[in-house]
Amino acid sequence: MDRRVGPMESCAARFRRPATMKLLHVTAITVCMLASAGCVQHSAPERAADTVCRSRLALHADACAEIAVASVKRIVQAREKRFYRRDDCSFKATRSSEPSISFFSPFLNPPEYPPDRFSGGTAVVRMQVDAAGMLRSVEVVQSSGDAAQDAAAAESVWNWCYVPAQRDGKDEGGFVEHRFDFDPPADG
Repeated sequence: MDRRVGPMESCAARFRRPATMKLLHVTAITVCMLASAGCVQHSAPERAADTVCRSRLALHADACAEIAVASVKRIVQAREKRFYRRDDCSFKATRSSEPSISFFSPFLNPPEYPPDRFSGGTAVVRMQVDAAGMLRSVEVVQSSGDAAQDAAAAESVWNWCYVPAQRDGKDEGGFVEHRFDFDPPADG
């Protein structure tokens, strides 16, 4: 019984045919195999942290990767923001032609990193501030040599208050940089 599929035949009738079912079965198995292989891969932050650690600390790659991955995961987690608008902390601040950091922000919210674990070095972080004084992005432009210290510096700036630039009477966004010194405490 060779039955041809006509233009008026329903879609359900087409899928009842054995050849169509076999094709669907093979396609479904292939998709499942591809999807399950993709599930085993590590997430992007873990791969990036592992790459950074191998390039800087080849001898201690495992320990470094664990520290860097933990630091990146802390940054990605939801942050509780102290300042929601410019008026919360710097409405009286004088604005210049470049965005700036509110004076007390670095002192009120220093990096959360134990001073006794400072390994030395200086990290420079560049922040993008929008016209409302909100932080949009953070980039480490100079590493301290320790991925955990860099992550702590990048995380701390999310709780700071920023003052946007003012040009021609209008608030404008831009970039601002801050330097973090991770000098070990002096033995006294």
